[in-house]
Amino acid sequence: MIGLSARRAMRAGAPVQSRDLTAPEVIARGDMVQVAFISGGVRLTVTGRATRNAAMGEPVIVTNLDSGRAIDAVAVGPGQAVAGPAARAARANPQQFAALR
Repeated sequence: MIGLSARRAMRAGAPVQSRDLTAPEVIARGDMVQVAFISGGVRLTVTGRATRNAAMGEPVIVTNLDSGRAIDAVAVGPGQAVAGPAARAARANPQQFAALR
């Protein structure tokens, strides 16, 4: 429960279940997001706009500001996301990936 946020208002004394909690959002809809594609020692970055809210390890679609194309990415920190092979690792263990950035 440490580091998690309530999905809704909670009553004092009421039992808390895992479905009542979520990771705090690190990307909000409309935020500017730096997306990194990391593969084989190569790191390419692009800036885009998030189309939805996302917590660490959650998928987020980012619209590339230059081309207008949608990029499937995974949130790894405030205003940060990864795409490509690194996205699978970030989805599996978002805290570990964030520490390695």
